[in-house]
Amino acid sequence: MPAGDVVGHGFTYSGHPVSAAVGLEVLRLYLEGGILENGKKVGAYFEKRLAEFASHPLVGDVRSKGMLAGVELVVDKKTKRKPLPALGLSRYAGAQGL
Repeated sequence: MPAGDVVGHGFTYSGHPVSAAVGLEVLRLYLEGGILENGKKVGAYFEKRLAEFASHPLVGDVRSKGMLAGVELVVDKKTKRKPLPALGLSRYAGAQGL
């Protein structure tokens, strides 16, 4: 086959009626069951409370969007110098590396 040719393929559950029914039910729960509205409400509260960490001397930055967030740990707030990897802080923060 020459390079650049399109290869048609599908996935195991593409267009499967059971998968489609499950997808529709999930959408119904999000919209009618209040899951989406609850997520928005909890996300706003989470963002507000997490922002309180921004003034901590070891926090360089706090970024969040709903329930997704990042807190930048630093040893110098002005220069945003990161902690030395040898300290192994990632073991305590649940991250893979800093």
